[in-house]
Amino acid sequence: MFTPPRYAARYDWEYKALNPPGNTTQGWPVEMFHYVTWRTSGDITTGFRRLSLDAAWARLELSPEQAKAALSPWPVRINNAVGIIPPDTARRVFARCVAKDIDAGDEYMGLQVDADITSLTTEERSFKLPRYMPRPDWRTRLESIDPKDGSWQADLVEYWKLRLRNKTEEEAWADVGMSVENAKLALIVDEPTPTNDSGLIPSMSEGQHRETVARRVFARSLAKKIDPDDIYKDLILDEPR
Repeated sequence: MFTPPRYAARYDWEYKALNPPGNTTQGWPVEMFHYVTWRTSGDITTGFRRLSLDAAWARLELSPEQAKAALSPWPVRINNAVGIIPPDTARRVFARCVAKDIDAGDEYMGLQVDADITSLTTEERSFKLPRYMPRPDWRTRLESIDPKDGSWQADLVEYWKLRLRNKTEEEAWADVGMSVENAKLALIVDEPTPTNDSGLIPSMSEGQHRETVARRVFARSLAKKIDPDDIYKDLILDEPR
C-alpha cells in the first residue's frame, strides 16, 4: 500500500525561521526567513505591510532544489533549522520540490501535516518520505484479473505483461502511457484485502529482477503532463509483510 509523505513543524518554527542559526546569507533558511517575515510583519520591500499566504508564496519563487532541501529528513535540534516551514505552506513546498518549473498554484494535498514537534531532543523526523509496499500476492493478482479497459488496473496488467516479455522497466512504462488520473487511483492508501486492489503496483526493492515502477507511478500522479522519464527516486520501497 501507499503511505503518503508527512510533515510536522517544530513548535518554535516561527521564531526559528526569523532567527536562523549561524551566519547564513543564502539557502533555504534565508528563503524561509524572507517568506515568514513577509507573512508576519512585512519589511521595507513591502512597505511593512503583511502579505497574504498566496502573495508571499508567489513572490518567494522558491526553487525546486531549495524546496527539497527545506524538507529535511533529519530531526529538529536547537542548532538547526529543520522544521521551520510553516504548516500551512508545507503542501506547497512539497509540490515545488517535485516540480519542473515554478507555479505558485501548485499544492500537493496528499501531504499529511501533523501536530508540531515539541521536543528538540526527539529522534522523530520533521519530514517523512512517502513509502510503498506491494501486497504479497501482487504477481498472482496481476496475472489473473480481467480489468475494465482504460482502468488503472488494466494499465498495470499491461505493464506487467510487457515486463514478462523482457521489456525494460523504462520501455514498458513508456509503452503503457498511464494517465495522471490513473496514477493517482493506483496509489490506493487502504490496506490490501481480497476485495480491493491496493498494493497492486509491481515492486521488488532488491535483487536481479529489481522493480521500481512505483516511483514512476508516484511521479506521474504529481505531473501535469505525461513524461515517461519522470521518476520520484525518494519513494521508499518496502518488502511486503
